[in-house]
Amino acid sequence: MNGLSGLVVLLLVAFAFTSLPLAHAQSIVATVGVGTQPLAIAYDSGKGEVFVANQGTFSSLDDGTVSVIDDSTNAVVATVTVGSQPTGIAYDSGQKESFVANDVPGLGTGTVSVIDDSTNTVVDTVTLGYNAYAIAYDSGRGEVFVTDQLDGLVLVMSDASVTQRSSSTAVYCPAPHHRGVPLTCTAVVTDTSSGTPTTPTGMITFSASRASSFSSTTCTLSGSGATASCAVTFTAAKLGVYKIAASYAGDAEHLVSTGHRTFVVTP
Repeated sequence: MNGLSGLVVLLLVAFAFTSLPLAHAQSIVATVGVGTQPLAIAYDSGKGEVFVANQGTFSSLDDGTVSVIDDSTNAVVATVTVGSQPTGIAYDSGQKESFVANDVPGLGTGTVSVIDDSTNTVVDTVTLGYNAYAIAYDSGRGEVFVTDQLDGLVLVMSDASVTQRSSSTAVYCPAPHHRGVPLTCTAVVTDTSSGTPTTPTGMITFSASRASSFSSTTCTLSGSGATASCAVTFTAAKLGVYKIAASYAGDAEHLVSTGHRTFVVTP
């Protein structure tokens, strides 16, 4: 093919493409103002919402934000404060949560913020012990993948473990502590994770370091907000130092925890 023939062919091909109707032509239909330096984006097809991770300024160590956009109105309906310098975001359709990778300045200081899409609030913050940058979600295995760009690693987390919140258990056995006299021992379990707390549920198991009796060695928690409690009756059989333990078995949203109370039993 000589140069002239090649030019004619190119012109014919170009004409053919420009003459075809562009059935799928894309155009910008709206612009939405979000936070400073929007860096990553994810989509919730169930609610029709878009999540935008706003990294913020490099000169500031303030927390970053996630802008939540309603795709039916192209308007920001919520702004969620997350960790410092969020750089990646992924949506978990099974748990209905967004995972945000926060590239917190420093070495091994990355975190993952977990956002509940029903309330647009942070329900947990996971400290990685590594750096964090990009993030992705595998719906088939229920796993979250986070890149550590400085160490050349990919961190793999279970979405079940990510959403389980920490707890603390305290035991209260008010005085007087007399041998053979029943007293009430109360266990209080508190949701200690950051973000919006959920009420702990489930069972407490009591035990004592010395001979004694309980009205029941277990009780069922009840409460509201961040705390729940239950109580049993304890009777010491001997004089001296007693240590009462209350073990919380955890629930679907909370990790296990144990509390102790030490006191002296007198005549």
